[in-house]
Amino acid sequence: MRKLYTISVFLLFYHFSWAESKSEEPFTYQEPSRYKTIEVKDSKTKIPATRIKLNVASLKRTDYGYSSTYSVKVFPFFFFNEHGSIEITLKEDSIEKIDAGETVSFAGHAVNHRGSKRKITGEAVPGNTNSGDLQIIIRASGINLTFNTSYLLTGDEES
Repeated sequence: MRKLYTISVFLLFYHFSWAESKSEEPFTYQEPSRYKTIEVKDSKTKIPATRIKLNVASLKRTDYGYSSTYSVKVFPFFFFNEHGSIEITLKEDSIEKIDAGETVSFAGHAVNHRGSKRKITGEAVPGNTNSGDLQIIIRASGINLTFNTSYLLTGDEES
């Protein structure tokens, strides 16, 4: 049991390091989507002896994709909690694919309150026209944390 606890603590320290070495490529301009907002339901994941909760505030449409803030709560290791900004690149044709019922992959990055970058990847699996299942993978210090949740596209613009 002590060995498992030692490994868990090591993984946490490794995962939540204060610096991420990889740099992200800049976003490219995209035409605005008719969906102004993406709502993401809170989600949880586990690593040994640890529960991690992800909260993403409403993602708002930008010229480059969608952006928002996030927070991560780590239990019982509260000193690993973090918050920051998140940006997702989602091509305009991706929204059309979601509307057509096709699965769409996305990428992006987050920057926590300490300035550490986190690589974000994921997949949206439509359930109906504007909602479905969402898998968000956050990579930090070589470890992938997978959060399974759902999304809702909102804010249809007037045509």
